[in-house]
Amino acid sequence: MVNPPTQWPTGVVQTPTAECAAALADPNGVLVIGDSLSVIGFDDITTLFPAAGHPVCVNAQSGRNTITGFQVMASYFLSGVVGPDTTIVMALGTNDIPSATNVMRNMMETSIRYVGKGHQMFWVQPFCEYPFSPTITQAQYDAGTWRIGTEMQWVATHYANFHSVPWPDLVLSTNYPSLLNSDLTHPTAAGSVLRTTQILNTIAGH
Repeated sequence: MVNPPTQWPTGVVQTPTAECAAALADPNGVLVIGDSLSVIGFDDITTLFPAAGHPVCVNAQSGRNTITGFQVMASYFLSGVVGPDTTIVMALGTNDIPSATNVMRNMMETSIRYVGKGHQMFWVQPFCEYPFSPTITQAQYDAGTWRIGTEMQWVATHYANFHSVPWPDLVLSTNYPSLLNSDLTHPTAAGSVLRTTQILNTIAGH
């Protein structure tokens, strides 16, 4: 059993409303909806995305599950700030790994149908190895990580504008200690930079 970090990332981070409107009005603008991993990565996202030519609007909250994230994403559409060419990044799923089979697939499919064919959607595959719940084993979290990846690939094969960002592949192909904290879930400072860069590289590839 690994030990959790002394303190989990907490709270909400988000780009101010006026900055979001300006970012998403740009044809290369990106809306990022995330959980605690994006709370950690907020500074990296808001620095590296604009540097790569993508003005960005971020809304991330610790403990956020995919259903809540979908509602937050929808609120930006309903407010009218999402442009016709806005790219959507959903960095969610860490808090859904214990969910039943196809729960995440259904949420991903609901999300891509909601945004429509005019928007490219990039979903960051979660990687979670720490058993946050005392009733769920580490093996179950491990299985959930790969099940969600399989469900994500199913959605990608059925929707041309849905793309997966394979964060677990990057983690497993490199040196664990340099990318993840002791909970084997939340990224270190170096891991956050690489995760953000991976998202950008995936966007550039499409």
